[in-house]
Amino acid sequence: MAGTDIQAKVHAGLGRAIRRTGNASGVFVCTLRKQSTSGPQTPWDVISEGAPSDSDIRALDFDEQVRDAGGLIATNRRKLIVSATGAEPEKSDRIAVGVASADVDGNTVWHEVTEVRPLSPAGVDLLYEVYLAA
Repeated sequence: MAGTDIQAKVHAGLGRAIRRTGNASGVFVCTLRKQSTSGPQTPWDVISEGAPSDSDIRALDFDEQVRDAGGLIATNRRKLIVSATGAEPEKSDRIAVGVASADVDGNTVWHEVTEVRPLSPAGVDLLYEVYLAA
């Protein structure tokens, strides 16, 4: 079985998991916003930001508790499990949780991506663990 076949099966399984946890459509859509920039040509050039690009991603939403060695909760973190079949999230991207890209407006709440961990057995990205800033 090829890596893309495995990705498709994981993507379908993610949809089933979303349906079983309360969303009948099987799609918990979030919007991933990537800011386009043009890199400097010389060290003293200013980096200019272009228009952002938005794309829909399928995800599961979790609150993760991080405990210290004594078992006390040190912090809570928001984590998304994202399908690897769409756009690849990167640190410093922004995500609107539960909002499709067609529904983004001026009141949309964006969360900054602080960490991305690919789940990639045998070198094929299947899912991403995406951690969001509070």
